Amino acid sequence: MIGLPNNENWDLRELGARYVLTNYPGIETVYWPYDSTGAVTPRQAIENMMTANPDLVAIWSAWDGAAMEGALAAEQAGKNDIIFTGIDGGQRAFEQIQTDGPFKLSMAQSIYWMAYKSAYYAKDYVEGKKVPRFVVAPVYAADKELLDAVPAGMNAADYDIPGMEVELDWIPVL
Repeated sequence: MIGLPNNENWDLRELGARYVLTNYPGIETVYWPYDSTGAVTPRQAIENMMTANPDLVAIWSAWDGAAMEGALAAEQAGKNDIIFTGIDGGQRAFEQIQTDGPFKLSMAQSIYWMAYKSAYYAKDYVEGKKVPRFVVAPVYAADKELLDAVPAGMNAADYDIPGMEVELDWIPVL
């Protein structure tokens, strides 16, 4: 696991993943919290993980950047069988997933929806109304199969423009 504990929202992603893993007691985890000083990059951390844990099967990342860097490190080390997943979505992540390398899945979030809800609840807050502390945005499981099914002339990275998920026939998984 590659985590981002210094950011509450990203930390919640990790806490959710850890909770799900409690259902699988046979899975052992290795953990690296993001180093905000930049002394160790996600790629370096993943290279160290692969060296210290030669039987590594998969790496869950709290964001796509770490998954993309890790997948490149795995490819360079000849470990294309390690599965990498991330969270965010977007053009670069989708392009790398479509190469059919180790980066297999991005849990793509709807950024437009997040911005809309943030503004909506900010207005409510200013008006003295009660607002939720945490809001879940629609999330799409973007893997190679989903991305390859995007019709010609459409861009998968536009998935979060309001209404585009309908045109793409994408169904939220969360």
